[in-house]
Amino acid sequence: MRILVSILFCFVVGCASLTEVPSPSTNPLPPLTEAQPYFIDMEQFEIQTPEPIFLNKQFQLSPKEKAFHIAFDPDQFKKIVELKTIYLSQLDIIEKQSLLINSHVNQINGLNRLVELKNRQIEEYYNLYSETEYSLKKEKRDHRLDNIINRVTIYVVGVLNAVLIITMW
Repeated sequence: MRILVSILFCFVVGCASLTEVPSPSTNPLPPLTEAQPYFIDMEQFEIQTPEPIFLNKQFQLSPKEKAFHIAFDPDQFKKIVELKTIYLSQLDIIEKQSLLINSHVNQINGLNRLVELKNRQIEEYYNLYSETEYSLKKEKRDHRLDNIINRVTIYVVGVLNAVLIITMW
């Protein structure tokens, strides 16, 4: 009876299926969107034109349609010079700022790529780990099954030898 139970136990253990490690349902790090380059619309920095004085050929005030010369009083002319100076300095600053901001955008995009590679590394590591665990369980099961088959074979051969030796006496 014990032999029958042990053989049945070996059969059940040998036919038992291996359980696989479940795959992760979500990425450990969320995907990030790629940052866009920085761009400034320069039309918003247009110079406001000062009010001109319209003059005819005799340098007298006239309406715009009949004017031959355009003049500016000294205050309006200073305003033009100041606006032009501010505009040119702002253009230089804006160009340098856009280069700086674009370098930060490139850093952000590089970090996003690094996060993507880390996610892929985690997935590959998990796949490798689960395959290794599965192979280890399968190897243990196969080795255990081989040991059981070998022991049963040795036991059967030993019993048959004992029976043959007893019958030959």
